Amino acid sequence: MNLFFRILLACYAFCISIASFIVGIMSINKDFYDRMYISVRDNLLSTAGNRTFVFIISLSFFIISVALLFSGVKRPKERKCIGKHTDIGEILISMNSLENIALNTARRFQGVKDLKARVFKKEDHVNVSLNMVVFPDISIPSLSHEIQSRVKRNIEDSAGVQVGDVKIYIDGIQPAAVNKPRVE
Repeated sequence: MNLFFRILLACYAFCISIASFIVGIMSINKDFYDRMYISVRDNLLSTAGNRTFVFIISLSFFIISVALLFSGVKRPKERKCIGKHTDIGEILISMNSLENIALNTARRFQGVKDLKARVFKKEDHVNVSLNMVVFPDISIPSLSHEIQSRVKRNIEDSAGVQVGDVKIYIDGIQPAAVNKPRVE
């Protein structure tokens, strides 16, 4: 539940507790009940404008009630692992493990400077996304193709998980080092 719903819940609970207290007093004390009934009838419900105001307030409380009801219902969290069923039991492989396989595979290539990997689970396979910074003296298309095929093959061989797509995003080119003359 996010901060907005928590604040809304606190205000809502405060208003409901005051209303409950008043209704509780009204149920015990008949004179208080009669005075509240006459006050509400004569002051709040006497004109059309006041009745509209009371309707808007009650509608607001109804909408807030429904919103809080649905915000409290927890959605099932997606498992951050992929499962494989065997004769003996189930094997769960975390997405973090698959990301590490992809990172270790891509780091072996010359020309890759910085590297980040993300693995996304689909129905029966995973997709891999690699963001990297490369050196300027390499062929980006041939390096990308080689990394894609090797990452796919290593994840499938190591983890036994089918890989759908391996997307490569070149975030930048590492600038060439500039040699500055030494000042003595």
